[in-house]
Amino acid sequence: MKADVDRSGLAKTLRGNSVKTFGLVAQSMGATGVEINAFSVASVVALFAGALAPLAYLLACVAGIAYGRVIGKFAKSLVSAGGTYQFIRLGLGGPFGVFGGAIYIMGLFIFVPFTGVLSASTFSSMMASIMPSSAYFVSGHWLGITILEIVVAAVLAYRDLRVSAGFLIFLVVVGYVVILVFDIVVLAQLIPAGINLAAFMPWNVKGISFSGFAVALGLAMGGFFASETAAFLGEEAQAPKKTVPKAVMLSILLMMGLLVLNAFVVIAAVGTGNVSQFANQGAAIVLPLCAKYMAAWYGNLILLVVAVACFTSVLALFNAVARLLFDWGREGTLPARFGAVHGAHATPAFAVVAVAVASVLVTVVGLLWQPNTTNGGITLFSWALLAGALWILVGYILVGLSAIMQQWREGRDSAGGRQQWIGFLAPVIVVATMALSAVSQITPFPAPPLSTSPMFALAWVVVSAVIAIVWRQRYAGTTPVLPPASAADTQI
Repeated sequence: MKADVDRSGLAKTLRGNSVKTFGLVAQSMGATGVEINAFSVASVVALFAGALAPLAYLLACVAGIAYGRVIGKFAKSLVSAGGTYQFIRLGLGGPFGVFGGAIYIMGLFIFVPFTGVLSASTFSSMMASIMPSSAYFVSGHWLGITILEIVVAAVLAYRDLRVSAGFLIFLVVVGYVVILVFDIVVLAQLIPAGINLAAFMPWNVKGISFSGFAVALGLAMGGFFASETAAFLGEEAQAPKKTVPKAVMLSILLMMGLLVLNAFVVIAAVGTGNVSQFANQGAAIVLPLCAKYMAAWYGNLILLVVAVACFTSVLALFNAVARLLFDWGREGTLPARFGAVHGAHATPAFAVVAVAVASVLVTVVGLLWQPNTTNGGITLFSWALLAGALWILVGYILVGLSAIMQQWREGRDSAGGRQQWIGFLAPVIVVATMALSAVSQITPFPAPPLSTSPMFALAWVVVSAVIAIVWRQRYAGTTPVLPPASAADTQI
């Protein structure tokens, strides 16, 4: 099916029926980067939660399910490339929608260049172990590989959505299976000696403070961050009001289930008294574990999977960020060019190019601050992780508040009853857990060089408020531009 094209050769609408449920699941899981969370992020969770890291992921799973229900309910009533922005706007109004959208899009965008930096650093570390005589890889250079990844991701996102969705499905499935096989094989060898379930029993683990566990819980929630990005592909999905809610919830369950299992297996393998090994070595912990329980080469395979998962995340984030820019372009918040769609590929081509150019520029700016080495790349990603997580958490809190307002209106307009009050449970859990997570990320305040990250995040929140005020003065009373209701309802 060709897109609807005007005289300029640019399509006016995105192509419907381009992606099915599995493509949406791959979009959500790819953007989140479950492989990255399984080792690189999980090691930091273990740093704060110690042997209770699996419990932190299990509790984060509860918050993830609540968030999935909130997004699913919105997706059943609203189909838009604006995704989270439109969900906030639906319940809280246009100005709050723009305020939340501006914060949220920065939370997604900042991970495009800096996840690429993490991918390049991880790849260089892996290649250095294979080619120790290579000065390029030993020094951990990340600039060239990062820019290459951004360009490749941009080309795939520029093309037909079915192309990028196909790549996402393949990369996500391979990465998930590789880690799942590792967990199953190692667990099978641990079972005969007996499994210690202390990781789920906080009363049996000493030396973990409540504040430390709260930080770990906030980090563990990153295991489902960006799972809602499937909603940004709603206009291009088959039967979006059915497939998008299903895909978001399925991706959360698949990711959080694997993260709980993986954290338990790794800590059981190193021993509850040696969790510091995992915290200190990060993803590299797979090398000695694979050498002991599987084969040495499988450890390098997992490191490769983690590096590739970073690229997968960059590609999925390209899809989401470009569509939010497209939504703003067609409704007039951004220049109309952002709302243009490529006539042949039916993708928001100009928005994709804009994201690519901005990502390269941000990467170069990062080089001015941190050296082109492994440590420099990790520092950049850590800085971006803190700022990006804070922005996304603020976006999630606004989504939860929007859901509460929607539920209040529904209860007010109906006969009420117990079912109406139960509807408040999921969004209240979302607001409470996300607020706790946001506070835990900056308490205690991070030391230099990460100390500038939360201050930069706060500065952008202020800028977003100014943007929302200006928007209100110019566009107050406007309605969001959405696809025809019949098209969204009849796609099969």
